[in-house]
Amino acid sequence: MHILGRMTVTPTIPTPIARLRELVDNLFWTWDPESRRLFRRLDNELWESVGHNPVVFLRDVAQERLDACAADEDFVRHLDAVMARFDADVGAGSWRDEALVGQDASRLYAYFCAEYGWHEAVALYSGGLGILAGDHTKAASDLGVPLVGVGLWYPEGYFHQRVAADGRQEAVYERRSPLELPLAAVTDAAGEHVRVHVNVFGRDVAIQAWRVAVGRVSVYLLDVDVEGNHPDDRALLRRLYGGDQRTRIAHEIILGVGGVRMLRALDLAPDAWHMNEGHSAFMALERCRELVAQGIPFAEAREIVAASTVFTVHTPVAAGNDAFPFDLVGQAFGSFHGALGLRPHEFFDLGRSDHGWGPVFSMPALALRFTSARNGVAELHGDTSRRIWSDLWPDVPV
Repeated sequence: MHILGRMTVTPTIPTPIARLRELVDNLFWTWDPESRRLFRRLDNELWESVGHNPVVFLRDVAQERLDACAADEDFVRHLDAVMARFDADVGAGSWRDEALVGQDASRLYAYFCAEYGWHEAVALYSGGLGILAGDHTKAASDLGVPLVGVGLWYPEGYFHQRVAADGRQEAVYERRSPLELPLAAVTDAAGEHVRVHVNVFGRDVAIQAWRVAVGRVSVYLLDVDVEGNHPDDRALLRRLYGGDQRTRIAHEIILGVGGVRMLRALDLAPDAWHMNEGHSAFMALERCRELVAQGIPFAEAREIVAASTVFTVHTPVAAGNDAFPFDLVGQAFGSFHGALGLRPHEFFDLGRSDHGWGPVFSMPALALRFTSARNGVAELHGDTSRRIWSDLWPDVPV
């Protein structure tokens, strides 16, 4: 037998319920219970079998069920009611529109985070950090805050736990295609992927992006599984928090440096920048590099960047924060220090910290030095963090 090719046949959505496609492509359904009830009503058994993934659900649902629901007046009314809420949530008339009457409403805020926890079907998170980031974007949508998010696309996400026959825990990774999730390719006018490049460990790495619509908010997930990239580089973002320190610092260069470059390529100019945890702190260095390239001295560029940058620290234990050996940082960044007008040791000093086990390049220390406002995730956490990082301001009382 010779297999000449494979074909996927998708159902046609009848006109009375055509807006199902629009509902599926926006994460509004993750916080609207009636949307999910609508999917269950269409085919509850299929909804459960696809892990509550509406994209796969709409691809696999039987044409007969779609036709039957399109002819069911009660189902159509149910969909119309859901879409009325959807239109209200993603359209004009937010809290912000009312609060800023007569004021400049053109501001834009960038939000960088290594993980987002929107829903179990979009497995790009491992715990509290991701859930908080996901909720931030949902709340920004509700309030009408002009937020743009930046994150990373991990094809295998975070592992699922399974208990083996001998009672031991097994880590199971499931590879997913972005085409099977509510993600849209970020393309230019010609329909080609928008791409930017970063240099990581001496190799040029191309980055493309996938857009996630979270109500009114857009989040761009950076992807390095790009044709033309070295095979090792294509696998860099395979798993959330996977690999060794070499992989981890590559993740953070892609997020911080690549994230800034992607926003520039999309002609987005944020007025303020938020680092959610230290993973994205290299964002500050890339923005300084842009200013230095315009002829601004590094010290002045640093002040400009810090004035428009805020940082949320999450880890209340010094040893739990991301930190790298200086030689690894030097290998990863190559000659980047020269673009800042700095010598290698001056570059390393930007993240230098020592909590009793020797000096390292600390991502939270870098973030704290390049921001004008910092916060923890709770009052007690703020108190703990002031003690942990007090050595960065030796002349200031805790």
